[in-house]
Amino acid sequence: MGNDILDHKKVFNYLIPEGKEGDGNLVRPAIHITRTYYYYKLAHTAYVSDDAQHYSQ
Repeated sequence: MGNDILDHKKVFNYLIPEGKEGDGNLVRPAIHITRTYYYYKLAHTAYVSDDAQHYSQ
């Protein structure tokens, strides 16, 4: 369960396409990309520190 949450590849693949879908909307994709990068950093940190419980909060 924790591995699914920490899978930064999944987060990246789910959020980026959603944001890119809006052709004329440049604001939404920017928000999605920012969120994805934030979650990517969290997942990466969790992987490095091996602290899944902290990230699950």
